[in-house]
Amino acid sequence: MVQGGCAQPAPKYEMPGRTAEARKAGFESFCAANKSRGAATPSKSTGSNSYGSWGSTFKNQSNFASLHHC
Repeated sequence: MVQGGCAQPAPKYEMPGRTAEARKAGFESFCAANKSRGAATPSKSTGSNSYGSWGSTFKNQSNFASLHHC
């Protein structure tokens, strides 16, 4: 079931006392800090995970079915 839409969109909230330049500078410094830590490029684990989209818990369709008794 789809919920009804709002009559009015939520108001835009801006932090009082911060100019657009200050927000931009803060965002740029945040991005620079993340790049220096290497957070911008997540590494893939190259372990023996051959489960694909099933993940390490469900592993495959038969294991998924054995875990769910409904």
